[in-house]
Amino acid sequence: GGSSDAAATLVALNRLWRLHLSRKRLTEVAAELGSDVAFFLSLPAAWCSGRGERVRPATLPQSLWFVVATPPAKLSTAEVYRRVQVPDSPRSSAEVEQAVASGDVAAIGSRLFNRLQPTAEQMCHRVTALLRAFEELRPPGRLMSGSGPTCFALCRSEDQARSLAQAVDRRYRQLVPPEHGDEELSVFVVESLKEDPMASGP
Repeated sequence: GGSSDAAATLVALNRLWRLHLSRKRLTEVAAELGSDVAFFLSLPAAWCSGRGERVRPATLPQSLWFVVATPPAKLSTAEVYRRVQVPDSPRSSAEVEQAVASGDVAAIGSRLFNRLQPTAEQMCHRVTALLRAFEELRPPGRLMSGSGPTCFALCRSEDQARSLAQAVDRRYRQLVPPEHGDEELSVFVVESLKEDPMASGP
């Protein structure tokens, strides 16, 4: 999305213009550009807090496999945030961090959480249908990404991810009858990064 594009542009301009800005300085600039842009300068994995600008590097003990799917729909990020109901006490990320550190895919999947998801589902029936399609295919975890409408399923292996990717579009179209003949999903099988692609850069 836009945040990853912004981070990639920062890195590219730093190299193109030979600015030799440190990773720390690039991260400071990234935080000024957008809430979660800094995340993409802390690869291969990281935990974010605050509004997304506080970033702590994380270690993945093994690769994680995902199916990422986007329905033919649009959601306004600003509108999703405007409508969300924020509780007095935030939900802790400690349990999911522990699950990630241990490499327990089932535990990670059971602890996935997105405060924006209920609001997005109210605004867009395609998000609800996609999440239901994922649920019926029984991956270890499933969740909406950011403010939607893209959603993802966490899988146990590459084989499971590829099998699920083939099945999810079919099931989604059964749940959402085509309105204009354009109800196919954009579906990708994704493996988490094993190393920092910027390691040779700043």
